[in-house]
Amino acid sequence: MTTKSLLVRGYEVVIGFETHAQLATRSKIFSRAATAFGAEPNTQACAVDLALPGTLPVMNKGAVECAIKLGLALGSTIA
Repeated sequence: MTTKSLLVRGYEVVIGFETHAQLATRSKIFSRAATAFGAEPNTQACAVDLALPGTLPVMNKGAVECAIKLGLALGSTIA
């Protein structure tokens, strides 16, 4: 195949997948709030979840590790 055959009117076709999954972590991905299944509504929120002024999210390391493991298991390229 030539480079020209990979292009459609000057554009290269790039296809990606967006994956959503429920991870078995003790807290949410950007806050330390719990994620207990079946809890009453609005009982598992903290200042970060409510976007109160002055709060900053912190990435959940366990969630990132789960996502990387999934990507590797699927043969994906991890950037």
